[in-house]
Amino acid sequence: QIRGALDAARFSQYFDGAPVLRVPGRSFPVDIYHSKQQQPMTRFGPADKRYVNAAVDVAVQIHKSQNEGHILIFLTGQDEIENACQALRREAAKLEDTIIVGERGPAMLVLPLYGALPQEAADRVFDAVDASQIRKVVVATNIAE
Repeated sequence: QIRGALDAARFSQYFDGAPVLRVPGRSFPVDIYHSKQQQPMTRFGPADKRYVNAAVDVAVQIHKSQNEGHILIFLTGQDEIENACQALRREAAKLEDTIIVGERGPAMLVLPLYGALPQEAADRVFDAVDASQIRKVVVATNIAE
């Protein structure tokens, strides 16, 4: 069941028979990975920002161990996303420095995605890339859903 789905007929009826448009979605195969690092929680959420580093570590491990496929990381806000993107770019630069000729996998393209991001920057997430040459790592709020 789609999260946030509503009863379209009832909604239409409430708005005096407004037309209902159906837009088919696309689905893609997804593998879900979780960090094994414990995250201390408070009633307000994570007690510290270690989960951002844990997310970066998991993404780097996936990037180093998997062939093709993009990576989507969900975080809670703009600051965390920007910090994670900076850390991922540093890790990508380190990987580029240590690659042996002939053993190069896809390059890492790190892209943020959150509500306050300028539209032009947000649209980069949807740009087509050659997945054998570039792996997108999108770090997003739930806007990516």
